[in-house]
Amino acid sequence: MSLLSNKARIASYNLRVCVDGSVSSIGAQLTGLDADLCAYQEIGKHWSMGTSIDQAAYLAAAQGHAHSYHLPLLKRSWSLDPYSGGPFHFETVLTEDIQLSDEDGFFGVGLSASGQVLEQHVIKLHCDADEQRGAVCINWRPHESASPLWVLNTHLSVLPDEGLQQAKQILDWIKRCSGPLLVMGDLNAEPQSPLLQLFMTEGLVDLYRQCHPIEADKDRVTFSVKDPHRCIDYILGRDVHAQRFEVARDVVCSDHFPIWVEVTW
Repeated sequence: MSLLSNKARIASYNLRVCVDGSVSSIGAQLTGLDADLCAYQEIGKHWSMGTSIDQAAYLAAAQGHAHSYHLPLLKRSWSLDPYSGGPFHFETVLTEDIQLSDEDGFFGVGLSASGQVLEQHVIKLHCDADEQRGAVCINWRPHESASPLWVLNTHLSVLPDEGLQQAKQILDWIKRCSGPLLVMGDLNAEPQSPLLQLFMTEGLVDLYRQCHPIEADKDRVTFSVKDPHRCIDYILGRDVHAQRFEVARDVVCSDHFPIWVEVTW
């Protein structure tokens, strides 16, 4: 099998449930990235903020992806609308409580992809003081001649100690996955944080740094669009090689910039 058979373009984007731009405009701009797989954070499924549809399914269709998946982590009843300011009340989604009803909307993480999904797994992450977090992981083949690649998408806690515990859960889980692997998403931690260093010491590689070894961290900021000052979005890899990695600064439909990488394995 040639090396080029194992090649894909991967993107990751915190959408903020499309409240900063319509889902159609986001779909059009993501189509311009020409990604084989997109990982989404803060994505809604009939959620009462942003465009109230299955956003992962819409974005999959917009990009010509055959597969979409939404992992619901929070639930909000439509009876609480209209939202008029103050705390935004929601419930944690229980493992068995994931069926959509006419009265509920869901918020979580998701992905869409071309090719073939061989396996799909869900990880409910440690939750203490922050909202419920989770991860979705697939074993994915971008086309028939490619060998499989594990892809894990997550959105970790804004609380450093809680995020670190969630990162340890993810590391424990991926140790059971053999072969090439990507971990991506909004990790809510900066490059020199203990959380990122933990991932590095466990054998994952920062794929941005693999492509840009000497650039300052200010050149990789992903948050916020209005005041770019922090890097909290990542694509990390094991047994993969990054050919190109970019922050898509021309896509301004959320409070984050998307990131994308071309990888071989």
